[in-house]
Amino acid sequence: HILHDNYDRCVRIPMVAEARSLNLSNCVAICVYEVLDQLGFPELSHTEVIKGKDFLQQFD
Repeated sequence: HILHDNYDRCVRIPMVAEARSLNLSNCVAICVYEVLDQLGFPELSHTEVIKGKDFLQQFD
């Protein structure tokens, strides 16, 4: 009864009724994004660090 024993640590990820399920990697990605969003995305690069900040402008 893992959910019952850890009720105060559980979160619910809402989804549409037609969706069958979310796999673990999708759930982790959603949770990590939410944590980073609430922390203001610290140390996250706002420009492309490998290809350069103007990489997408090359295709205009």
